[in-house]
Amino acid sequence: MIRVASEHKLAAHLAIGMMIHGWASTHHGHFDDGIGELRRGLDAYAKITNVMLPHFTAVLADAFLCSGAAELGLGILGNARRLAEKGEEGFSLTGMLHLRGELLLLSRQEAEADASFRQALDLAVSQSAKSMELRVATSLARLWAKRDMRVQARDLLKPVYDWFTEGLETPVLQDAKALLDQLA
Repeated sequence: MIRVASEHKLAAHLAIGMMIHGWASTHHGHFDDGIGELRRGLDAYAKITNVMLPHFTAVLADAFLCSGAAELGLGILGNARRLAEKGEEGFSLTGMLHLRGELLLLSRQEAEADASFRQALDLAVSQSAKSMELRVATSLARLWAKRDMRVQARDLLKPVYDWFTEGLETPVLQDAKALLDQLA
């Protein structure tokens, strides 16, 4: 994407390619380079358009989660949420609330993480967003299991997991299944 966008002078696509590459780099352990590239792509993208800017800003927050920099991630995520509210782009709010919960867990704020996960879960259920519901339920169940609330964790996660009849080999469903096995 980066090569083709550069060749054809497609600035928005180049910026998106940089953000995706930077994000992927962080998930492969190249935190400084990946976050730097993601920031450059985000800055370039913001100069072109604000369409999906909250989403791409949240991607940067996810990169900080991956790198272990919870406080930086929470700050960036706050910016993403303000952008979403300002531009009325609520489609990514569930994901932002889930990501906020993960960042709060990383910074050892379990009560706040629990509240954020619950809010994300309620929103996912109201949107009938089953994949997001599964992701959030898995995170919340993992937190509850850590708090020795194993029965509640299983009761939360099992019906969501059981709703899925295909795609059981996907990482999200495998993660949920592994947690359910631990909770059995």
